[in-house]
Amino acid sequence: MAISRITSGRRAALALGFTVLALLCGCTTPEPPLPPPSSVPTAPPPVPERAPDPAPITLPECDRINPAAEAEQRAFLETYGAENITARYGETDRAMFAEFAGPTAEAAAEAAVQERNCNWVIYLDTVYLYQFTAELPSTAMMQLIEGLRGSDYTESTRGPATVFAYAYATGDMRGTVGVTHLFIGEVWIVLIENSALNYEESAVDAILAANPGIAGDNS
Repeated sequence: MAISRITSGRRAALALGFTVLALLCGCTTPEPPLPPPSSVPTAPPPVPERAPDPAPITLPECDRINPAAEAEQRAFLETYGAENITARYGETDRAMFAEFAGPTAEAAAEAAVQERNCNWVIYLDTVYLYQFTAELPSTAMMQLIEGLRGSDYTESTRGPATVFAYAYATGDMRGTVGVTHLFIGEVWIVLIENSALNYEESAVDAILAANPGIAGDNS
């Protein structure tokens, strides 16, 4: 009986201890954590607008690339008859360019993105106009312009175009041949002729009409 009472007392003491411990633990229960402060969403950085791609350069066909020369040739052929003319006209090669344009121009021509070579018969077989028209990268163009400035060519402007001109005395039946370089935007024009008329403005106008957004600052 004594042992039973002692055991019962211990049980009561343990129960009381657990009760006190539970009360103490209940008093120290941590508070739930505060929610993190709400963050204001930031707007994404603006996406820079992509510059539009430049329009491709258009080089008109020979019958439209110099309207003044085309009209003069048409009138001549109607008067004398195309069957009586042996000189080549229309789309041609660089033979005339190679003869008169010079080594600096020939080197620049090798960098051309695209080109067109045209010839017009102005009178019989010995009065003509040859036109070389090309799209030229800016680096090659500036090197060519600097080369012409250091030569015997005379520099001027015609509208938005930078112009270099020189006259060669051929010593043969062709007489004096004028060579003119014109630069407008990415386009380089070479006119080689021994006619009394001037075809520079017509050549520039044709390029401007085919390329309305072309830049004209080559200085």
